[in-house]
Amino acid sequence: MLLLHRRRYRHAWERRAAVLKRDRVSHAAVARVLAEHLWQQGAQSPQPPLARELKDRVGRALNGATLTAETLSIFIDAFDIAKDEQERLWFLYSGAADQHTLRGFLADDSGNLEVLAQSKYVTLATYDLHRVDGDGAPVHHRTIQVVKAVEEGLDRISCRFESHIAEVNVIRGGTVSTSYRLRDHLRAVDIILPRALREGETASLEYEARIDPDMPPATEFRRIVPRRLENCTMVLQFNGHRRPSKVAWAVWDSLAAPPTREEQVALELDGSVHRHLSSIEEAIFGFRWTW
Repeated sequence: MLLLHRRRYRHAWERRAAVLKRDRVSHAAVARVLAEHLWQQGAQSPQPPLARELKDRVGRALNGATLTAETLSIFIDAFDIAKDEQERLWFLYSGAADQHTLRGFLADDSGNLEVLAQSKYVTLATYDLHRVDGDGAPVHHRTIQVVKAVEEGLDRISCRFESHIAEVNVIRGGTVSTSYRLRDHLRAVDIILPRALREGETASLEYEARIDPDMPPATEFRRIVPRRLENCTMVLQFNGHRRPSKVAWAVWDSLAAPPTREEQVALELDGSVHRHLSSIEEAIFGFRWTW
């Protein structure tokens, strides 16, 4: 949620909250922000009747029950929402998104986002295949990625992964560097390209992640997109006769937080499930399952 995971917006309502609860937005404090904004615009007094009335409207909006264009406009103005995030909010409000489009808001703690978003390349397409064996342990994770240089001299691609990945091996398209830490829950390697690319040139890579056998078997398979990705296909394959009791497609705002959206999906007869997205902006997404 934007008001929870963006420091600037969170600070605005936290300063007006009587009680702060972890991972929860205070509806009363948000209503106070909106009330003060309306008062500054020459509306009513920001004293308790208006703030109290707005609290109900805030609650309905943040809980997903009711959101009008007028309410969204007040939110945007009161919190001085950045222009690119305004566009995304109006896009979501319009209902233009479909199952092949994903636009989200990443938390500020999702892995050095400013650095990740300032790379010298864009990813044109990815294909991820994640296999889980009959004992519930991941046995294989392979990625094919196509990138395009947006600056001269692109000589490496960053590959980010969570802590349960032990190492990354390049099958085709380059050589791998030693790993380095981005955050407590996020690490990375650089894939060094055979030659530096000129602006506009593309490269295709294929690499495989080895799961740490000493870590508890993960029950999530996800990807982080800090900027934009046009084509992404994710395939989750369960081998053997054992099948999970539930598989869900999920979206996260933060690597460390629970999903903000979850949709149960059915396995195919061969034990696989897949999802293709044609357009993604600033999101963490993937599959999660329970046995």
